[in-house]
Amino acid sequence: MEIDLELVRNVVGRDEFSERAIGLVLENSGNGRIEFESLTNDDFEVFLTLTHFKLALPVNSINDSLSWNSRILNATTKKLEIPYIIRFIFSELRRRGKVSFEKAVIEYFKAIGEKRPEEFPEIILETYNSAENFLVCGNEITKISEKYDRDGGVVISELKGAGIISPFSGCGGSFQAYGKKFGSPVYEVNRFLYEVVKVLNR
Repeated sequence: MEIDLELVRNVVGRDEFSERAIGLVLENSGNGRIEFESLTNDDFEVFLTLTHFKLALPVNSINDSLSWNSRILNATTKKLEIPYIIRFIFSELRRRGKVSFEKAVIEYFKAIGEKRPEEFPEIILETYNSAENFLVCGNEITKISEKYDRDGGVVISELKGAGIISPFSGCGGSFQAYGKKFGSPVYEVNRFLYEVVKVLNR
């Protein structure tokens, strides 16, 4: 499954703010950080695009939470960090103009020393296919992991580290119902990657 800039624009958008957001991720995929010296109205629209698609998120968070929806811009530190898997994908896009989803995932998990990294594209696809409203329960990821003779806790930790999922905290009715239904921690999937996978699987 190949990702190119045309697909990225189809997912993120083609307006000026989306184009700037994509450009910033491409430009900064090597160092993994995006800095805003000051947030103008235009910058804020770009910021919203980056965070909505989980292309980049504020470095700081409420109570040091790992959850994406707890990330906040500090008054003095306007820095965003690009999730590792997004860095891998956009570094290749910048270099070659296209990248294989499978290759990017395999290369990332190989780089962190994971055994059998070639299994992770399927693990991610199955995890994303199990998501409802961009949320997936830990029990479901554990079941998927066990199919590959893997420890669910380890896989969840590695998916979080890559920026493929994030712990989700919320108190809305749909969130409460979802968590209660499965009786396990709830994780949010990376919206950009999820939308890309959905398009590639059509």
